Amino acid sequence: RLKEGQISPVIKSKFGLHIIMMISRSGDEAIVRHILRIPPITDDEMKEAKSKLDTIRRDIKAGKISFAEAVTKYSDDEGNKF
Repeated sequence: RLKEGQISPVIKSKFGLHIIMMISRSGDEAIVRHILRIPPITDDEMKEAKSKLDTIRRDIKAGKISFAEAVTKYSDDEGNKF
């Protein structure tokens, strides 16, 4: 919805925080400039993620869930999720 020359407010996504500047638009196509800041990941967040993945791996190896089911349920990779 930005017009040429406009700058977006800060936008949060799964990739981080963004600021977008609209350079030009032609129909559905847009040329933009983009700033992305990825917030630092803390040691506690890394430990929590590793613990969760260890639990998922253990459940797969124990036959509680299939790898395919785990992908669908837990993966953040939209390209491989389905």
